[in-house]
Amino acid sequence: MSKKIFIIGAGRSSSSLIKYLVDESENNNFHIRVGDKDITMVKNKIESNPRLEAIHFDVLNEMQRTSEIQKADLVISMLPAHLHYTVAQDCVKFSKNLVTASY
Repeated sequence: MSKKIFIIGAGRSSSSLIKYLVDESENNNFHIRVGDKDITMVKNKIESNPRLEAIHFDVLNEMQRTSEIQKADLVISMLPAHLHYTVAQDCVKFSKNLVTASY
């Protein structure tokens, strides 16, 4: 069974993460969805790979956010720090693991 990873945000800091997870996806059976408001930016960052999917995503759209989080096994927020709280609340609500780039 594949592990579903949802990456929120495709800004500059997500490039290395996306590449790393894609490289590991075959050995670890990952299916990766990358969501960002700018779908063109997401598509420019990802390679053609059946384990990788780009979606238009608005973190402030509650219905979309909760739907995507519920489908994931792991959520990785690459958003600005002030937006992690909203994502974290949903991850707790739906018992999903969350990783952020904040420190």
